Amino acid sequence: MNETSSWLGIVTGNSRLHWALGRGTTLLQTWHSPHPSTPIAAGELEQWLPANINLASETPLYLASVVGEQTAYWQNLQQAREIALDRVPLRGAYPTFGIDRALAVYGAGIERGFPALVVDAGTALTLTGVNRDRELIGGAIWPGLSLQARSLGTGTSALPEVLMNSLSAELPPRWARSTEVAIRSGILYAVAAGVGEAIADWWQHYPSATVVLTGGDASSVHAMLCSRSPELAAQLAIDRDLVLRGLAHIVGNESAATPP
Repeated sequence: MNETSSWLGIVTGNSRLHWALGRGTTLLQTWHSPHPSTPIAAGELEQWLPANINLASETPLYLASVVGEQTAYWQNLQQAREIALDRVPLRGAYPTFGIDRALAVYGAGIERGFPALVVDAGTALTLTGVNRDRELIGGAIWPGLSLQARSLGTGTSALPEVLMNSLSAELPPRWARSTEVAIRSGILYAVAAGVGEAIADWWQHYPSATVVLTGGDASSVHAMLCSRSPELAAQLAIDRDLVLRGLAHIVGNESAATPP
């Protein structure tokens, strides 16, 4: 794929990189990769691209990051351009508001309409709500599923670290009879109850408003909600590329507004 008028984007999450190839506000291809462990030198960018992508050396690379070290690793590239929080047209964003949360909820609103609530089930599980005027209402931050399990394994002397990345569509027994299942049960029922209650409260304030699940554990959270509250779950959308869609609208709209 040779796209001379295209752009590359990276959103650096806590656990991995989220990549996009785009043209205007359209995503052409997305993929994910681990974090680099050393700074990226000129000429090394191609090693991070899928084999079917062949881009001109001047193709701009837009970077939005919540990991400072990772930001520094990519800024050596001449074509790198950082997307800061003030580039996202949301009102009321506070200084420490994560750029990933801003891009995701902006993308949800642009693609599906404001008001919008995003449940991002990644390393951290975050809720972010924006009203019809594109003003940040607020949100919440929990440890993600795997982070909760890991904290029990590393923070206690006898509890094992349970893997949470291969969940079935059904919740485990609430009253578990083994340690591993008890850990899964505690984490999953707590998350399902907390997320479900938050969504219901959001709809009390903004009836029928957009709610989108995203992040690596989006399918697991959706399965939990289907088991616990099927009517609620049926009204939710899942979009794993939501943060990249937000980035695409920022990049594409700014490019369109720039005189040739």
